[in-house]
Amino acid sequence: DKIADLRAEIKSETAAIAKLAEEIQAANEMIAKIVEFKKEATEIREVGKKENKLAVEDAEKAQKALANAIAVLTDFYKESGEIKKEPWEFIQKPVKLPENPKTWDSPFTGVADPDAQPGGIITVLENVMADFAKMEAETKSQEASDQKEYDQSMSDNDIEMARRTQEADMKSNEKKRRAEKVVLLSSQKKDTEGELEKTEQYLTDLEPACVSGDSTYEDRKKARTGEIDALKKAQIILEDAFKEKAKASSFLQIRRQ
Repeated sequence: DKIADLRAEIKSETAAIAKLAEEIQAANEMIAKIVEFKKEATEIREVGKKENKLAVEDAEKAQKALANAIAVLTDFYKESGEIKKEPWEFIQKPVKLPENPKTWDSPFTGVADPDAQPGGIITVLENVMADFAKMEAETKSQEASDQKEYDQSMSDNDIEMARRTQEADMKSNEKKRRAEKVVLLSSQKKDTEGELEKTEQYLTDLEPACVSGDSTYEDRKKARTGEIDALKKAQIILEDAFKEKAKASSFLQIRRQ
């Protein structure tokens, strides 16, 4: 029974160790995935940061160039008299442009046309400069949003990796403890099996004398019981005999007196 209990306990501990091994492997695989994800995310973030930086620099350079061009054109038209030299007025008549002006695939109709207003090209340049300013603002906003999302993702993954690492360490320690227990139980089982083997050998050695000898155990027990009864009867007879002898000796002593 003790061996059976030890076998059952060893089996239970072995199953627990196998389950812990699977959980430890899963935790380590998750840690590896987190490390790989952080590496890829960092690389993507660096590329995005670099691209956004270049886009902002290009937008700033374009705005600066456009501002210089507008200033040159304004001064030129003022000097030529095509634009009045009032500081608050740069064009003679408001120019309305469509949402997507055809500035590149249409024939030039600006200054070369005597009837055209010089403010047209300036307005186009100002709109283009506004587009670059908008692109700069949107790029900076997108960069800030991407960086915030990246930082949050890194923080979340760091927390998860720390949790998984602690889980793997705790379960590794538990696995080690259970493995040591299995070794101890196996040793106890081996000792108990040795005791059982000795006991079975002892019973085997007793077999001829106690079971399969000239007489059975019941016969020997019955014979011993009869022997004890005979001894008890003999004891009673001897006690009675000593009592009679004592009485006779006392009677003879009285007669002599």
